[in-house]
Amino acid sequence: RQPHRTSALIMLARPPPFVDGAPRGAIEPRLTSTTDRGLTLAQLEAIFAAAVVECVRDEVKWRDSRNGNKLITPETMNLYHLNDFFIKRWTQDDACTMAEYMAERPQPVTWFVSHWWGEAFARTLVCLREHTRLHHLGPDATYWINAFAHNQHDLGDINNDDIFDFHAALKASEGTMVVVDASHAVAFTRIWCVFEAYLSVILHGRPYELASAERADVAVGDGHVVRVVGRATVITSGVTPADAAAGLVTAGGSLSAKLRRELGFPRRALARGRRFDVMAAEASVPTDKENILRTMTGQVDALNATVAATISAARLGADLADPMVDFGALRDGLATLRASRLRRLVISPPQRVSATRVGWLSDAPPA
Repeated sequence: RQPHRTSALIMLARPPPFVDGAPRGAIEPRLTSTTDRGLTLAQLEAIFAAAVVECVRDEVKWRDSRNGNKLITPETMNLYHLNDFFIKRWTQDDACTMAEYMAERPQPVTWFVSHWWGEAFARTLVCLREHTRLHHLGPDATYWINAFAHNQHDLGDINNDDIFDFHAALKASEGTMVVVDASHAVAFTRIWCVFEAYLSVILHGRPYELASAERADVAVGDGHVVRVVGRATVITSGVTPADAAAGLVTAGGSLSAKLRRELGFPRRALARGRRFDVMAAEASVPTDKENILRTMTGQVDALNATVAATISAARLGADLADPMVDFGALRDGLATLRASRLRRLVISPPQRVSATRVGWLSDAPPA
């Protein structure tokens, strides 16, 4: 049976402030605290919708100089493209952040988003929509994304002791959601994403959740209406309100509902996450990696194990129940559980598990 995956249909209009003519001014006074620069899902969707309309209307200009000058499409548009062609242009008159341009008042961060700038933003939106659905987040809930929270006209203010203000925003949030591209899981290989995992998992013990969308189709209709269709799977840090509701009509209850939907997480991304390796992470600026590793002294092994264990736990019940998965294949996952900072493990196998296979878990929980 195919694992359950939730589909998302997002209808996006092109509302103000993105109207033809001069951009409006930024919020006054400015949002001096980075923790007040979250954006709601509706605001993020409005940014994307407006950018898509401009991209389609002026496709000659929207070309990727980082990738052989290839044509940028709504499906391939990422944060590098949004920053180059949209964010900087709409915020240049006031030299402000995109959050200050969009917001009418301070918008404290609800969830921190860890991501690779090269991930298609349409897939990011599908992930955010599914995350919002699972947690029953209201319309005022915000996501902190650095491309919109930092002033792209003056990045000098991010070279401070908090390192790019990530620390302050993450610490103020309820948790971290990592957007993982389904094909290569690049977020697991970038040093800044690794640093955000360290802040979340090791330093502050925040919920650390993983989201991935295997596809997102974008179409533009009459009246500047943008249609995004996709599906995403989220590995959550616990049972969500949506799981609790589904558990009322699902055999096995809310925990079973959670684990069943998490089986849809892309296998290639899972495999890459199970090999999470801090020391192998890459950085565009070599000194960034040096500074980050210095802050993580003595914690590298624990972080490697905890991220890998978070991922392994999502499939552990199914793997234990699958007679085709032998102990050798589970050994590494069990080892990461022992070395991780996870303190509680609850699994719900989809079928009966033999006593022998249950015994494999006897030494797995961390000390």
